[in-house]
Amino acid sequence: MSERNKAAIDNKVMVISKEMRVRLPFRETKSMIPLLKEHVEKVIAGMPTLHEASDILQQACNMKTYKKFPTKLTDPGRFALSCTIGDYLFKQSLVDTGDSVNMMPLSESQRLGLIFMQPTAISLTMAHGSTQRPLERLVNIPILVGGSYAFVDFLVLNLDDEGTYLILGHPYLATTKASINMPNGKIKLRFEKAVMSFYVETVDKLPTMDGKTFMVADSEAIDVV
Repeated sequence: MSERNKAAIDNKVMVISKEMRVRLPFRETKSMIPLLKEHVEKVIAGMPTLHEASDILQQACNMKTYKKFPTKLTDPGRFALSCTIGDYLFKQSLVDTGDSVNMMPLSESQRLGLIFMQPTAISLTMAHGSTQRPLERLVNIPILVGGSYAFVDFLVLNLDDEGTYLILGHPYLATTKASINMPNGKIKLRFEKAVMSFYVETVDKLPTMDGKTFMVADSEAIDVV
């Protein structure tokens, strides 16, 4: 301790001592000074330092903030819908909020007999970083979901690996004014005269489309308003 600080403390003690009123004999008071000094030192030693007090305050603030956090949930998986095009039923059409287009494998377009296509200059970047150029574009294809139709444009890709499916991306979700409730595993589609809700149950099979992995789910309409 510097001389300057020591002098300041001595002055402070003198001021306090003048304000104290002791109702004890002087001799008894004098004998208690060492005990009082020891007691004060113990009290001071037990007090947290400025750094420790700051840590305690920070922990208290963190705990208070942590209680406001939402409950952590697991991955609910990918959403899929059953849809019909012509006479063909697609039980697992993937609903993907990460795709800006609707996609259909070339093999499926040939099976449906959809040969009237339009050329397209669009190129797609796949999940693993490669670039795919769609062969053609199908325009205004009516697809049936839960009893209601919607016109959909598909980009046709030559992806004939096992486990490829239709992908319904942003355009279809926007057309049907879709809303997805991730915690409850529920998707709601809005058509002109109907609002349909679907619950999604995750299954074990994990199909891929040209290296892009999806969680496939079975869906069943639960209500029509």
